[in-house]
Amino acid sequence: MMQQPGGMARPEMPMEQQQPPQQQQYPAQQWMMMPPQAPQHQPVQPQPPQFWAQQQQQQHYGAGPTNAASGGAGGGADEVRSLWIGDLQYWMDENYLTSCFYHTGELVSAKIIRNKQTGQSEGYGFLEFRTHATAENILQTYNGAMMPNADQTFRLNWASLGAGDKRADDSPEHTIFVGDLAGDVTDYVLQETFKAVYQSVKGAKVVTDRVTGRSKGYGFVKFGDEREQQRAMTEMNGVLCSTRPMRIGPAANKKPMTASTQKASYQNPQGTQGESDPNNTTVFVGGLDPNVTDDHLKQVFSQYGEVVHVKIPVGKRCGFVQFADRSCAEQALSNLNGTLLGGQNIRLSWGRNPSNKQSDQNQWGGAYYGYTQGYESYGGYAPPQDPNMYYGGYPGYANYQQPQQWYEKLLLKSYHSSPVKRISQFIMELKLILLLLLAVGATADYVRPPLRKTLSFPWSKKPSSLPQQVHISLAGDKHMRITWVTNDKHSPSIVEYGTSPNNYSFSSEGEYTSYSYMLYSSGKIHHAVVGPLEDDTTYFYRCGREGPEFQFKTPPSQFPITFAVAGDLGQTGWTKSTLDHIDQCKYDVHMLPGDLSYADYIQRRWDTFGELVQPLASARPWMVTQGNHEKEHIPLLEDSFVSYNSRWKMPYEESASSSNLYYSFEVTGVHVIMLGSYTDYDEYSDQYAWLKADLSKVDRKRTPWLIVLFHVPWYNSNEAHQGEGDDMKITMEPLLYAAGVDVVFAGHVHAYERSSRVYNGKSDPCGAVHITIGDGGNREGLARKYKEPKPEWSVFREASFGHGELKIVNSTHAFWSWHRNDDDEPVRSDQFWITSLFGSSCLAENGPELRKMLLEP
Repeated sequence: MMQQPGGMARPEMPMEQQQPPQQQQYPAQQWMMMPPQAPQHQPVQPQPPQFWAQQQQQQHYGAGPTNAASGGAGGGADEVRSLWIGDLQYWMDENYLTSCFYHTGELVSAKIIRNKQTGQSEGYGFLEFRTHATAENILQTYNGAMMPNADQTFRLNWASLGAGDKRADDSPEHTIFVGDLAGDVTDYVLQETFKAVYQSVKGAKVVTDRVTGRSKGYGFVKFGDEREQQRAMTEMNGVLCSTRPMRIGPAANKKPMTASTQKASYQNPQGTQGESDPNNTTVFVGGLDPNVTDDHLKQVFSQYGEVVHVKIPVGKRCGFVQFADRSCAEQALSNLNGTLLGGQNIRLSWGRNPSNKQSDQNQWGGAYYGYTQGYESYGGYAPPQDPNMYYGGYPGYANYQQPQQWYEKLLLKSYHSSPVKRISQFIMELKLILLLLLAVGATADYVRPPLRKTLSFPWSKKPSSLPQQVHISLAGDKHMRITWVTNDKHSPSIVEYGTSPNNYSFSSEGEYTSYSYMLYSSGKIHHAVVGPLEDDTTYFYRCGREGPEFQFKTPPSQFPITFAVAGDLGQTGWTKSTLDHIDQCKYDVHMLPGDLSYADYIQRRWDTFGELVQPLASARPWMVTQGNHEKEHIPLLEDSFVSYNSRWKMPYEESASSSNLYYSFEVTGVHVIMLGSYTDYDEYSDQYAWLKADLSKVDRKRTPWLIVLFHVPWYNSNEAHQGEGDDMKITMEPLLYAAGVDVVFAGHVHAYERSSRVYNGKSDPCGAVHITIGDGGNREGLARKYKEPKPEWSVFREASFGHGELKIVNSTHAFWSWHRNDDDEPVRSDQFWITSLFGSSCLAENGPELRKMLLEP
């Protein structure tokens, strides 16, 4: 009997048989299980992951008898044995699909469909099984069940493109649009919210960003009963889903396709040419209700993929929808043709490819409304790996060159008019051109918001034993350090914790310290280490046997893992904006390359900083290193870093370091080294000796990613803090280069900058990517002036506040994105794929040099 997929339990068998084909097992370590080892490759400019690379000509599976007879055991040549699987996240590859169904023993093959140009997943694929009966059983058992290691359900259907035994569900579907969804709402949560009230709910889909996997804040719910759909439109509007009231609206409703409607949809003469063009992604929509708007049309079609442009010409009952990917357009054509939208049955057919301008000057009004197929309109950026990566990027950089061609055509048209009419038209068009250029000029350059004031924290009386300034950090293999402060000197340094609320199965007693600084005396600072802990698990805990209950989540055992990165935080209004944006991303560990509180000798600011970051720092581990604002040295009176070391204890002892100012940790296949820019770093220093010893312990098979953080940047084209990191760079860069460090994060400069892989001042494919991210929101403001001309190694630079997110997808590829604080909204302004040096020729070539340096006294 086939097992329900919820737990994905497998039958007992030898371990080597439990692994999917071509998958390799690696020794487990701290919060980490290795994915399959990547093949050898020479490092090049960042490209999409190799497991997304197109290995062969894209093909359709399950297309009737041809596919059924192609091989595999069992079944006749006239039966469909393949299933279509959709809504796949970008990290889901063939190995993942195989692992989901391998235990059935009936899976023949799994195939992800990828974009021919970018090599990235199109979000769907095909599964072939040994028999039709098995495929049907899988469809009935798994469709709508939760996928392993993902907050979404399986979406399965028969894989048939018009031939053979097509088993698609032709029953009516009545869909509603659901907006204003909270970021934590998944397909399953949305479905269950409605299913608890309406029995005919057939499924739900939350639309997500295909790169980050983050919710776009809206989705769709399908009903089998039209009456329940109509009730839900009014009854569920304003009802809470998670933490936000939902906004309900109409969406396209599926009706059984008839021969007449199917035939009518392809009578448009555009269809034949558009259908044969593999690059065409434009869908013509006819029979539109006059009340349907561009936004409404986009919402309906967005459920099938990224929509890059929508236009309903004024006064016309038709429109055009352009997708980023061909497969999305195909799905929309197949599923929406003949459905109800705003009270009218819409007719769909292929539109013309906008890049083919000479063959069709009339589509979309002959101007394409400013959309260009190429990427030159993005202000000089190179084409991204994914066409939707710059979606929502710089407004105003697009739509500049194309309108010029539009007006050229209008002027050409006016040439054939009468002289008086030509003059009148020319004057009007000239005015319009000037207005357009003014509008583009006004929006092309990003205007940064003004500085914000330092936050105020009014004093309020609290119980002396109340835990305050709670934060956590990684503390060795499967352990977490919990730190808090109490004003009661007799409060115990005990943490009680467990995996369910208010039920503490474990406890741990730690240590405590305190310090005095001039006229200030700190509270009692507690440090307690808890563990061993389970991977990817939420724990509930209480500090000092009283006070509120907190909770934290341990990092995952295997990729992917996400790091939030922001330095130079401070305590301003922009700091709060940055923290709010970090809180919205699903990160596992926060890394901070120095300059935390900007207390600058005023010790009370350390307390208020602890209060400010507690909501985030008590729930996810914060790993920090020191900056210049942590020094607080007063000659003959106060030592450096006394406040920082007392309050923010990092795992230096666990990593065999003698100082809290430099240490390392490992998490989910990543080895992270935190260095000190403000402690000795020359070749005879303790830090240099420790770095050599730490690098000698790195096992790239266990931790294929190697990341380094420190405060003062080595590669900086900003005029601020020029040359301050040169001495440390001269001493330590050869070590990091020989070790094959992948990424270096720094702060100090209050701006953002990303380099290419670089070494010794020049781009080098075996060097590290250097990222300066000292833009968390400090009170000193932004460093706005950059050196010109820009160095050849500098790829992107901008003086704005923001934060970064590093999502390590597997052992070879990670996705980096930087999110600018645009007023109070995070805007993704820079992004690219990073290819790890693990498995490259760089490590093999530099291995002898590294061993030589590590062995030198």
